[in-house]
Amino acid sequence: MSKIVFALAPMVLGGFMLFQSKSVFAQDTNVPKSNAECAQAVADAKAARENEPDIGPKAGKIFDDVVELAAKRCEQKEFVYAGELLNLARGMVASE
Repeated sequence: MSKIVFALAPMVLGGFMLFQSKSVFAQDTNVPKSNAECAQAVADAKAARENEPDIGPKAGKIFDDVVELAAKRCEQKEFVYAGELLNLARGMVASE
């Protein structure tokens, strides 16, 4: 009996962890749902950059490029990609 329990326990635990990781991932993504939300998210990212000028000139250029690309994705209604780019941009200017 104990051999069966030890054999099945990792499979059950692995399945549970896989199910939980997918549900957490779905909750953590910050995806705009419309053009208005996407435009607001881009504006918020630009405002965050203005409040954090200490990221340096090279990182600032990359930040600007990422936000510009996110704005283009918003125009193309590719909200998932825009959300990912904006998450990247917010991470660049996040201060701890």
